[in-house]
Amino acid sequence: ELITARGSAGQGLSYNFTHLDRYLDLLRENQLLPGFELMGSPSKRFTNFEDKKQVFEWKELVSLVARRYIGRYGLSHVSKWNFETWNEPDHHDFDNVSMTVQGFLNYYDACSEGLRAASPALRLGGPGDSFHPWPRSPLCWGLLGHCQNGTNFFTGESGVRLDYISLHKKGAGSSIYILEQEKATVQQIKQLFPKFADIPIYNDEADPLVGWSLPQPWRADVTYAAMVVKVIAQHQNLLLANTSSAMRYALLSNDNAFLSYHPHYFTQRTLTARFQVNNTRP
Repeated sequence: ELITARGSAGQGLSYNFTHLDRYLDLLRENQLLPGFELMGSPSKRFTNFEDKKQVFEWKELVSLVARRYIGRYGLSHVSKWNFETWNEPDHHDFDNVSMTVQGFLNYYDACSEGLRAASPALRLGGPGDSFHPWPRSPLCWGLLGHCQNGTNFFTGESGVRLDYISLHKKGAGSSIYILEQEKATVQQIKQLFPKFADIPIYNDEADPLVGWSLPQPWRADVTYAAMVVKVIAQHQNLLLANTSSAMRYALLSNDNAFLSYHPHYFTQRTLTARFQVNNTRP
């Protein structure tokens, strides 16, 4: 855990940021900016975001984190970070936190207001998921509806800020499929939520293939690099250079750097892989 906690949610918590400090210092030393997902349950202290006390505790934690690193690195640096919601919420990997649709919306409001309390200059987006066509992906679509005209848990106002929409649209062995999915999803977003017609769009998991742990020979040679360049070129030529496109495409990135499982030293990896074998089993 990068953050550990003492006490109990709803009764007052104190935090140890030592590991997170070291990690973010390392990024700063290497002139890297984090995509900062506000997720996890420090020392398993958070269990349910329909619990009002825990929602307020989460807001305070987010604000503490933001204030800490503004103080450490300066607002001009931290305001360049992309703060983002819990990774792929519709996959329901919530570290044993009970997360209903309403709980997720409460959690989002806590993230938004916690960052805003530290500085209005900090940006927040999400939901960082697949955005399958409605009515699938209820947390993704529910978040957009909430941000358009839902009730803010803390302020009671209608609508909540959303600074960018993040998608996870990957290829299926075809690079152009990534762009095709993005276009279809953004078109549906515009139809259902006109407020977000001009919002910046991020695809922060635009990998050529779903499933990093699926061994593929092309992952181990120059084919992978060529595919990545092809994906970027397609977005440059078919989207950004297309004057008729109304999509504000702002970021294209890839999935995390996972550790391969034996014996797949090179054929089982993501773009920024670290060549060290994971001794556990998938």
